[in-house]
Amino acid sequence: MTTFNIDNFDNSAVELQNLIDENHLEIKKLLLITSKSYANFVVPYQLLGEKLNNFITPIYHIDSVCNSENTQRIYDECLPIISLYYTSLSQNEYIYSAFQDIQYSSKSSLSIEQNKVLLNELRDF
Repeated sequence: MTTFNIDNFDNSAVELQNLIDENHLEIKKLLLITSKSYANFVVPYQLLGEKLNNFITPIYHIDSVCNSENTQRIYDECLPIISLYYTSLSQNEYIYSAFQDIQYSSKSSLSIEQNKVLLNELRDF
């Protein structure tokens, strides 16, 4: 698990934006894959989300348990950045189509857990 140093808290919004910019680039690369599969699209896509969650969760947690003007300011700076990111993902028809195509073409060969992941991804759009 990532250790979060409260001394570096002030740079969180900039670091979050950099991480989101990297994720956008990686998602563009994933969308260029011609034969998308669970292994080459879904897994890397989810890892990007996990990396982002591992970054943002400590910010939310620290603001909750050690709330101060500084933590609230950082939280307030990060919230619109992360909201915009997830809004853009949830409205991206290419990502949605990729999940649909993988589900349609691979449903019978995927495990119950993998199919559930796809169903959840599609549900969240």
